[in-house]
Amino acid sequence: MSTSSPVRLVLFDVDGTLVDHDGAAAAAVQQWLMVMGWADAGTIAGLVSEWDEIAERHFPAYRARLTTFQGQRRLRLREFLPGVGIDASTWSDERLDELFNTYLVAYEAAWRSFPDAEPCLRALRRVVQIAVLSNGNQQQQEQKVSRTGLGRHIDIVLTSDQLGVAKRGCPSPATICVWGSSCVDPRFVLVGALGCTTDRSPSRNGQQAHQHDRPEVRQSLHEPLPSWL
Repeated sequence: MSTSSPVRLVLFDVDGTLVDHDGAAAAAVQQWLMVMGWADAGTIAGLVSEWDEIAERHFPAYRARLTTFQGQRRLRLREFLPGVGIDASTWSDERLDELFNTYLVAYEAAWRSFPDAEPCLRALRRVVQIAVLSNGNQQQQEQKVSRTGLGRHIDIVLTSDQLGVAKRGCPSPATICVWGSSCVDPRFVLVGALGCTTDRSPSRNGQQAHQHDRPEVRQSLHEPLPSWL
């Protein structure tokens, strides 16, 4: 890509695109279950799958503003704990929070960026602005990109917490260019699971948003800069 490219902004998803959330969550819950004495070699795989399925069921309530970020964590525990023989129906929120924090410590310690993420961001940062957009919690996602070493290559972290609305479909330039007039009405590229249903989706004022998934990004890193710019 040359400096004359019309692309001014590359917008990345975080989990599953820059950071290996699935790997971190799997390692964390396995460690947590074994330390708590709730699993053995014969039951660990099934309990990990159950934990993931429960998370998938309750996180949408947070995205829809039906509960808080902490609230969805409590809902997950209340559903999961009976499966390991614990009746948490009378537990206080504080007790649930304390227990979830024992899992959270393991999850945060397992955060890792994908091997191709930092080289890609470093190359792009020379010629475009870089933002991330996530349905996650603002504080957690900022910590995630910082602790994985990616934060120095990113101009801004945008989340549904900050914007007041979950990401649904391709974001408009007015939504994603909230931090400066230099990128008003940009042409932008989306990388990751950002909700677009087509590879080329028009934004609300006529620009084009190009979406690319991880395999395409990974293959393009063999070039000096990704070919989709």
